[in-house]
Amino acid sequence: MHDCPYERYIPIYLVVGGCFGIVKNLSMLRDRIRDNRENRDEGSARTSILEELLAMFLLAWFIAGLIN
Repeated sequence: MHDCPYERYIPIYLVVGGCFGIVKNLSMLRDRIRDNRENRDEGSARTSILEELLAMFLLAWFIAGLIN
């Protein structure tokens, strides 16, 4: 992890982005399962505050990676 020949922060960037991406996908999966149990339509899918915060973080993390 600390032996990247190009930039030492690339592995950290990838690990953090991947972990937050997994958390976001698990949150979306949990909401989808909950909606199926409550027999909601696909059109009534709602996003939680956690999903929106994770999406904003991932966008900012992506932009920060482009700048560095």
